[in-house]
Amino acid sequence: MPKDPQLERYVLRVSVICSFFFAIAGIVVGYWLSSAFILFDGIYSFLSVIMSWISLRAGVYMLTTDKRFPFGKSLIEPLIILFQYGVLLYVIVDAFLGAIDDVRSGGNELVLGGALVGYLIAQVLVWLSFDAISPYVDPVMLIIITLWLVKTPLIEMWTAIKELIGMNTETPYSKQITLTILQVAHHYDVLKTYVRTTKSGNMLFIEIDLVVPKDYQYDKIAEQDRIRQKIEDALTFLPYEKWLTISFTQDNRWAE
Repeated sequence: MPKDPQLERYVLRVSVICSFFFAIAGIVVGYWLSSAFILFDGIYSFLSVIMSWISLRAGVYMLTTDKRFPFGKSLIEPLIILFQYGVLLYVIVDAFLGAIDDVRSGGNELVLGGALVGYLIAQVLVWLSFDAISPYVDPVMLIIITLWLVKTPLIEMWTAIKELIGMNTETPYSKQITLTILQVAHHYDVLKTYVRTTKSGNMLFIEIDLVVPKDYQYDKIAEQDRIRQKIEDALTFLPYEKWLTISFTQDNRWAE
């Protein structure tokens, strides 16, 4: 079923409030422990909160009617996503390079090395007389977490770019969409069917070109509108808003 914009905004609002307190706590604790790892986690979380707030405001704006956007405001969502994850990617790369620099300069001594689970490792190394290794725990953990996190912004940014330039964006329903349309088209004696889809935010644009025979029995506008309605009804399983365009032609060149 289609997404509920009001429910999405409520969940996002609660997430922003909760994440804000965790982010501030992370920054304070990271600074107190002189831990680049915890400080990064706090800053990353804080930026995520800011980005969520931006998404919340953008979501409210997208629901308003504006004649300047004849095709809707769905492109705003991938634009916001591209900006958000671009900022997060910058923070991740900066933290990674900083951790590399810490390793090269001899590591990072923690104020309270055994205070948290991750830093218990450093204390154990000291107990085992591996004092020379313990300063590297914090930057190495930061390197590991940044390498693990970097995949998400790269994927999300590439997805947003594809939506912005109108590429054919695959969804979990892509094959089902094509199969459903072909079944309806076959029932109404369509010779050839062209299906083109692209997604922008929560809007799925579907263009369907139906090539029909010259003596097509459903040649009246009212009959073709009924076929359009059949196709629309068959696509109700999609959890997106749909921008559906269905054209009939007897000349294949208008459909290719």
